[in-house]
Amino acid sequence: RKIANRKDYYKILEIPKSASEKEVKDAYKRMAMKYHPDKTRTMPEAEREAAQAFFRDVAEAKEILCDPEKRGKYDRGEEVDANPNNPHQQQHHHHGFHPFGGGGGGNFHFKFG
Repeated sequence: RKIANRKDYYKILEIPKSASEKEVKDAYKRMAMKYHPDKTRTMPEAEREAAQAFFRDVAEAKEILCDPEKRGKYDRGEEVDANPNNPHQQQHHHHGFHPFGGGGGGNFHFKFG
């Protein structure tokens, strides 16, 4: 991904680039209070989906900025994969909240009966 097209994790969390890990976590908690799916259940569907998509970005920002290795790569402009197990990371058309980065499209098939 080119730098111009990548997400600005500092802007998403509304923190300066000099923020400590504690400040990153505090910003994440502040955003979670507003955008976590448990907090957006009563919103109209379009607003709820937008809030949930934004919350996925917030969670991704926290994951990158709280990991010294990933944060270093991010700050140097290198590509950082927030969740290497999710090949569809950039596709934000998932339905619902996936706390472990699930995001659908997996190869799991359940058969009952």
